[in-house]
Amino acid sequence: MSIKRFTRGATRIAFVGLDQAGKTCLLKRLMEPSKPLNLEEPPTLGHETTVLFLPMSPGRALESQESRHRFIVYDLGGQAKFRRQWAEKIKQARLVIFVVDCSDHDRFKEARMEFERHVLPALSSHVLLFVATKQDLSNAMSAEEILPHVLTDEVRNKFKISTVDASAKTGLGLDLIETWLLARMKGSSKQ
Repeated sequence: MSIKRFTRGATRIAFVGLDQAGKTCLLKRLMEPSKPLNLEEPPTLGHETTVLFLPMSPGRALESQESRHRFIVYDLGGQAKFRRQWAEKIKQARLVIFVVDCSDHDRFKEARMEFERHVLPALSSHVLLFVATKQDLSNAMSAEEILPHVLTDEVRNKFKISTVDASAKTGLGLDLIETWLLARMKGSSKQ
């Protein structure tokens, strides 16, 4: 299926975060919640562009593609060699979803440095969703607990930031991400 057919009127989203944060698994689970999930997804090289369809309101069944909300999603590779590309796609997006592996405490500082280096300069009036993935793991921290380790007070005060605890494996938080996306459909300025 050609993506170009569905891009008109779609809201653009940048899914961004370090490698192995769970961005692609989370996105695939959002796209097809009932499909079995491959937790061994290969890493995204560079970026992948895909279309996400959501029902007109949370909890409703998916109607025809024409009557659903459409999102163009940039799934941005998190390896160090691809991070310089983040800013370009963030500037093309209206919404930014920053994904952090909540169980990888040793990488919170790296996530903060890369956010400040590559994401922050590209943000303008973007709305930011901070997602703490892999909540199914025993050493998981909540998004609210992680937030001060990854985003500075200045960033948290400057931008409208929402948080979600999520797990692609269990489906935790998918409904909240869907609700957050649908709530931001109105007034989409970057098409």
